[in-house]
Amino acid sequence: MTERSRDAALAAVARYTAAFADDREFSLIPTSELRAQSRPVVLVDCREQEEQRTSMIPGAITQAFFEEAVLPKLCAQKRGGSASDDEEPLVVPYCTVGYRSGLYCRDLVRVHGLRHVRNGEGVIMWTFDGDGLVRPFPGDVPRRAPTLSGRARQAPPLPGAVAEHGAAGDEVQPEVVQEVHVYGKRWDMAAEGYETQYFTAGGGASRFLVGELRRRRLPDRVARAAPWMWAFAMLYFFFVPACGIMFDCGCQFADTKWSQFKTCNVRNRKALHKCPWCTCEGIGCIFVASDMNAFFDKPIVDALPNGFFVTVFTVMALYPTFKLVDRTITNTSELPGAMMSTMVKLLLGTLWFFSYCLVVGLVFFNSHSDYPYFIGFVREATAAAGS
Repeated sequence: MTERSRDAALAAVARYTAAFADDREFSLIPTSELRAQSRPVVLVDCREQEEQRTSMIPGAITQAFFEEAVLPKLCAQKRGGSASDDEEPLVVPYCTVGYRSGLYCRDLVRVHGLRHVRNGEGVIMWTFDGDGLVRPFPGDVPRRAPTLSGRARQAPPLPGAVAEHGAAGDEVQPEVVQEVHVYGKRWDMAAEGYETQYFTAGGGASRFLVGELRRRRLPDRVARAAPWMWAFAMLYFFFVPACGIMFDCGCQFADTKWSQFKTCNVRNRKALHKCPWCTCEGIGCIFVASDMNAFFDKPIVDALPNGFFVTVFTVMALYPTFKLVDRTITNTSELPGAMMSTMVKLLLGTLWFFSYCLVVGLVFFNSHSDYPYFIGFVREATAAAGS
């Protein structure tokens, strides 16, 4: 077991918050100074739900609830200039020893532009210098922790706050506990008398990784990028095989473009059914990603790579469609917005690909006698001549 002394806990805080030593906008606030604050304080618990369910600092709110109900209001006040410096609360994120909360402080200052932010020493130091820990208000997801009566510092009123009274109007008494979640075994240094809980080494590492990905908003970025990656992947991997299916010209799926083309009937001069993806001529080639054929030996435009116009067509079609999906899903969907929006975009990207292939393929079939076959339809004259 790690040493359970205040000096050891303070040394751990100093070690893990050293990464933010140059970030003077949100310097570390000692627990004793935090308790003596005259300015209204918003304590933000940056830990995982399992940690919060064990205990929280009295009057604290979870990061999720802070971002839902408080942060938008603070940002709006900052933009509108409706609150003076003295009226703005001091926002103090905390975690176990100040590292995760330090990262969140950096986001609050640099991304959201908050001016009054300090990094808390963490829940371990609170067991030495604080005034006890409490269970959060009941609920499936922790949101707020009750305050302790008689405290000099009280949390400011919060919009949409969880009620602190029971169904019958009786005040809910805070459940003071001698339990604390210290994230991992190496941080098992809470004050004597506290029962500690912590994640396993593997569990703590995985939660930290997931938390970092969430903090960097990687899931949101993936959700935005995935539909575009899928749409262009279909054009790269399935454009030529789609032609092979529609025109019965032998092109097939493969992991390289050469492997897709090498089986096409363009290599067999006696083949009855040709494929426009392989044999197109003139300006129509831009619709089947053969831009270099369309502009062969033409100054400047012959530098356009194959697929340039198909890419432009795809962006022009999908960009406004995806924007409309974002607006519609965000306003009306009962499912998680990002997930639902991504699924709809993937479907629309797939529909765009098949629709584009069918329309362009039908145009070639109707306008070029060299392509007599299209999804089972064969021109009778050509078929008879071939037989």
